[in-house]
Amino acid sequence: MQKNINNKIENNLKDINPWAAYSTVASHIS
Repeated sequence: MQKNINNKIENNLKDINPWAAYSTVASHIS
């Protein structure tokens, strides 16, 4: 489940700002 979520996030990040991507990942980790 978590792996699928991470893959989905990574795919979405390809289309957006790298800093926004980092913020998204950081918010999921914390």
